Amino acid sequence: MKVALYARVSTRDKDQNPEVQLDLMRQYCATNNFEIFGEYVDEASATDYIKRDGWAKLMKHAATRRFQMIIVWRMDRAWRSLIDAVTTMQDLKNKGIDFRAVSQGAIDTSTPMGNYMFQVLMAAAEFERETIRVRVVESVDHYKRVGTKSGKPWGRPRRSVDFNKVLEALRNNNWRCNRAAAWLSEQTGETYVPGSVWNRVNEVAAESGMTVRQYIAAAKAESCHGGGK
Repeated sequence: MKVALYARVSTRDKDQNPEVQLDLMRQYCATNNFEIFGEYVDEASATDYIKRDGWAKLMKHAATRRFQMIIVWRMDRAWRSLIDAVTTMQDLKNKGIDFRAVSQGAIDTSTPMGNYMFQVLMAAAEFERETIRVRVVESVDHYKRVGTKSGKPWGRPRRSVDFNKVLEALRNNNWRCNRAAAWLSEQTGETYVPGSVWNRVNEVAAESGMTVRQYIAAAKAESCHGGGK
């Protein structure tokens, strides 16, 4: 079986070396007669997908099914968010690629017990999605009434475009920041880049104690519930 190894250390983990994770996984593969297709490494926060080039390359190779399994040392090396974990693992399963966390035996989608655990994670992720969705709705209502923590009114223009316009751009462009930025540029006549859209959402998401990905996932869910277009 061809497998891909993924290792990550946070930029804050100054004394950590990804080779520690890789060496343990190499030994594990040798014991189980796995063929290592490639090794992918990142030195970045789990939530910083922009800087996680190794992860992006891994997902690109997974899309073309170059291996049958992704192996990590611990699940948190790949994700911190349960929603992100379940969404990605489901996508991998649809491609016929399993996921295994070597030091966490229950996290293994290639076994019956691992699949059972995956179902449990899916249920927990759905609960988390609904909880976040409710928090988003409550926070939007609150900030519309009293303004943000900084004292700025909800919807204050940022480069002539308020946050509601940013949400509209995302909804109209399949929730992709690059397409939303192009749409905003066309609508306003100003230049917007994906990072500016991401940062604008991040400001509001931080008010609710969420990451950008969590906030967008919740906003998408709210749209499906009839809260958006």
